[in-house]
Amino acid sequence: MNVDAILLSEAATLSVDNRLSVLNVFNAMATTQFPATLPFMALSLIVHAHHSEGGTTHKLDIKVLNEKREIVAEVMKGFSFVFSDKTPTPGVPLRYTLVHGMMNVQFAAPGSYAFEVFIDGTYAAGTAFHVGQSAS
Repeated sequence: MNVDAILLSEAATLSVDNRLSVLNVFNAMATTQFPATLPFMALSLIVHAHHSEGGTTHKLDIKVLNEKREIVAEVMKGFSFVFSDKTPTPGVPLRYTLVHGMMNVQFAAPGSYAFEVFIDGTYAAGTAFHVGQSAS
């Protein structure tokens, strides 16, 4: 099982036929005051697996860590997902796509943060997010 993509964006949607649409991918923000609050952001994740994983259930956790590797938020904990045992194209790996919307995400101080994804308790992927202090 591998993570093909992890994206932070202003918004994202997943269509009925599993097509991902993402608006304004970003990995940094600047603000004049702290704590900084983003009213809405989306985390999109695409995972693929071998056909032998079809029908199996997995647990997903998403955590936000600061520069000291301290957990500052658990965005998702123990979310269960299942790889469909059907693939739209023979020979193509099974895919699972997740869009997780987050409201009022707060960052206490300027610095670098990491959104990290764990599948079945094992680190699978991460993406950096930087928060800077801008001049007023």
